[in-house]
Amino acid sequence: MTDDTKPGPLNMGSGRWRVRTRSGAVYVLDLDRHVMIRERGFTDFSAALRRDGGEAILLEVIECEVGRPMLLLIDLSWPGVMQTTRATTPVTRIERIGGDDDSAA
Repeated sequence: MTDDTKPGPLNMGSGRWRVRTRSGAVYVLDLDRHVMIRERGFTDFSAALRRDGGEAILLEVIECEVGRPMLLLIDLSWPGVMQTTRATTPVTRIERIGGDDDSAA
């Protein structure tokens, strides 16, 4: 688990990761399957986005660091749109999912 009091870039080579953002949104990034899931936060500034709660194809994690916005390159499988960039509010916590935490999503 990455401690949210120690900012630094995340070295995400493989595995599953839970990323929480200032808006309250939670992203699950599965780097082995190349998919991401976003759950909307319950704050006034957490917007509803396409594919909330569903899987989207994760092409690249451009940036993921506590204290900075996360930038993802994703494919939403929309006709005529090859890929899009998803930018988040600043990341507040990064956690690895697995081992003793397999039930978390």
